[in-house]
Amino acid sequence: MAQFSIVILLVVVFLAGGARLIAPYSYSAIDLSNTLALPSQAHLLGTDYLGRDTLTRIMYGCSSVLEILVYSFLIAGTIGTLLGAFSGFYGGRFDAIFMRAIDVLMSYPAIILALAVVAILGPSLQNAIIAMSIYQIAPYARLIRAQVISAREQLYVENARAVGASNLRILFRHIMPNVIGPLIVQMNFSGATVMLGVAGLSYFGLGAQPPTAEWGLMIFSAQPYLNVDPILIIFPGIALSLVIFALNVIGETVRDAIDPRLETSMRIL
Repeated sequence: MAQFSIVILLVVVFLAGGARLIAPYSYSAIDLSNTLALPSQAHLLGTDYLGRDTLTRIMYGCSSVLEILVYSFLIAGTIGTLLGAFSGFYGGRFDAIFMRAIDVLMSYPAIILALAVVAILGPSLQNAIIAMSIYQIAPYARLIRAQVISAREQLYVENARAVGASNLRILFRHIMPNVIGPLIVQMNFSGATVMLGVAGLSYFGLGAQPPTAEWGLMIFSAQPYLNVDPILIIFPGIALSLVIFALNVIGETVRDAIDPRLETSMRIL
């Protein structure tokens, strides 16, 4: 399943960069004489209500997926990791204030916080990514803080202090390399959550705007035609589900690989 998931993500990356070279049409090409067409040799997945090729728009939607994942990692991953690392390493008043702020952030439902951010910044794909990424800062920060608190008591940290290493060197040279595994796991789970949240915002008209080829927006636009042409919803939904499934499977696989206690428990069972 992990190998299959990696193939899915590789296909997404390939289509994100090469859709314009292999797609049969332009994602915004309108043909009003051929609206809501059924699958055929010319349009393998049919066309939407404006006559745009559905397969082409799904292929171009991979670039939106890659944009969502990359920016969510950069925003939530970078900010959450740095905040969690400093909070866990230095502790004290900063840690107490920081954790209370994280608790407040996580007390709000993700979609409510995202709606508030999008209402302030305006509806767009980029703003939807920012909105969902802000909420994902908290899981990154809590995870890294816990990992750093555990690591800072290890013998190698004491040895580094004994030879005169600075706090920043100890944190980034000795501690952070040991939390890469859990960080990779969190990146996969958070990426899937942000993808689903952005698709939800696009479904409500607050994410990607027409004519952007984004799967959540495609599902939203096809809703009035569900009884006429369900393919318009089915295939973007399948594509979205496959990518989220792949991210979760890879995250669980990495978690199993780096957690020997889980492996031991499975042997006992």
